[in-house]
Amino acid sequence: MAAVNAFRRAGLALAFCLALAACGRGPGGESAPESGDKAVAKVDGKTVWVSDVKREAIAQGLIGQGEPLDVSSDLFRQMMDEVIDQKLLAAEAQRRKLDKDPVA
Repeated sequence: MAAVNAFRRAGLALAFCLALAACGRGPGGESAPESGDKAVAKVDGKTVWVSDVKREAIAQGLIGQGEPLDVSSDLFRQMMDEVIDQKLLAAEAQRRKLDKDPVA
């Protein structure tokens, strides 16, 4: 049972770290939106911007830097869902204090 809990903690800690890295900023404050940016969702009190979604698509190599990403496209919706999932995982990891757990 202890091994299962340790594995679960390690998995959540990894998800937390990946979510923070993908968001490009640490826990806490919200980055200012880019000029003309629009909010597309709110997760745990934090805004998800079009630029966040586009940054994720670029990070995954699905579009190039400077390429447009149509907010009505399936790709945009998929990337927005991933950004939301990352933010939810990060919030849950913080709620469980996994960011402060040396074992995690």
